[in-house]
Amino acid sequence: MANPLYKEFDLVIIGGGIVGTWVAKKALKHNLRIAVVEIGPASSINLPDSKPAIKFNERVNMGANEARNQVLTGNSKYWGGGLISNNANSLMNILGLNNQDKIVNEILSEYENVQKELNVGNIIREDISQLTGNETKLASVQVLSGKKRHLWRNFYKNNSSNELLNIFTKANIIDIQVTNDKVEYLKLLLTSNEIILIKSNCYLLSAGVIDSNLFVQKYFNENISYNYNGLGKGLHDHWSINIAKVIWNKDTFFSTLYPLKFVKGKIIGKRIELVSKYDNKTKGFLHLQANYDEIEPYNSIKSLLFNFDKSLISIIKVIIHLLKYFPQLIKIGWFRYAKKELYISKGTVINLVLDFESVSDELNKIKYSNSKADLNWNVRENDINNFLDFYFQAKNIFDNVIENKQMLYFVSNNKTELKKYFCENVIDAYHLGGGIPISKYVNYNFTFSNLNNFYILGTAIFNRPGIANPVLTLLALGNIFIKNITSNKN
Repeated sequence: MANPLYKEFDLVIIGGGIVGTWVAKKALKHNLRIAVVEIGPASSINLPDSKPAIKFNERVNMGANEARNQVLTGNSKYWGGGLISNNANSLMNILGLNNQDKIVNEILSEYENVQKELNVGNIIREDISQLTGNETKLASVQVLSGKKRHLWRNFYKNNSSNELLNIFTKANIIDIQVTNDKVEYLKLLLTSNEIILIKSNCYLLSAGVIDSNLFVQKYFNENISYNYNGLGKGLHDHWSINIAKVIWNKDTFFSTLYPLKFVKGKIIGKRIELVSKYDNKTKGFLHLQANYDEIEPYNSIKSLLFNFDKSLISIIKVIIHLLKYFPQLIKIGWFRYAKKELYISKGTVINLVLDFESVSDELNKIKYSNSKADLNWNVRENDINNFLDFYFQAKNIFDNVIENKQMLYFVSNNKTELKKYFCENVIDAYHLGGGIPISKYVNYNFTFSNLNNFYILGTAIFNRPGIANPVLTLLALGNIFIKNITSNKN
């Protein structure tokens, strides 16, 4: 066999998903020579199953399967676009800090920079405790439109001829050479059976939580200065569960939370943020959610468009059905473009949803062994206790703000029934994290263990999930990472 091809870069990014692509985009602005190494293909068309497959020893974590997309741009195609900031206290919990350290202030500052770059507004939190009779905040949620979410895909398209950017898709890392306190090179096997040695002074692992944990356990179990047995433990997510049915009426407190508003090209939602009184630490939030697959005329229009085949018969069917819903379509258009919000007719049944942090229990863990991945994931006792606390907080809040009790139907008042309901109906929110927590295995400059040129950035380094969707926090951390390595380079 011929000698492997040798290539050298300023930055090697392992995992070309939301975080890896964002970092690559930032790095190009500093004229760094970049290699993006992606185990999956460049396109999500006919996307194969992620490997290695996961064996679930307890409960299935849906996000570990369905949000584990080994493809260039990762979950950017499937992500709902929500951008939600963590406050200082939540960031301290995420980072395993007892005090508001410098990095917390840096993240808070970078939130504004990311929001400005993506052209979304700042997250606003308003204390509504006096109204609800409970310690609560009304928080805004910024949602990226579909077009803005194309940023990740367009980055690679727009830089396809950029000599500074090298993309290796379907690339299998077959070896990593580690000497003392640094990674010397990666050995890649490409689909052409060509072997390439990639060398850099800076390697960034930015894969999803599952693949980041498996990667570290596979390649570094003999090269870290900490206790290897703790790696992969303390996984966490957000739990999500419907806790009440709401009979929609716009002229009530419900309109404070719903529907989404469209303001100057921005999509804005609202939610109520809570803190568990059970442990005085776990964060949760309440929001309203409609299932448009069950609401007319949205469901019928969606079904028509899904089955639309451009034939004359199909066109006639669409026109007939649109005429049937013409008065409602006029209302939808009026609300969307005049009132800048989605139209929901009075009396429509929508869900009051509770989302909250799962506990970082060491029983929730992933282990790599003999090319296989085993995941232990389940509802733990502390999750149940936090749920009960949040549930009755929510009931108390809406008892205070909604006079007509016929508009709101909670699941139950019985704790035994509620525990059973929670265990049978709760789902994970596709925000899995943990296993390689910062402060324990990752340093605050994002270097892993004693390796001074290998960095990790992703939810795998989170100690707790945070208030909600982690994307905004990850992008802010990406900005900080680039500032750190470019300042060192200069």
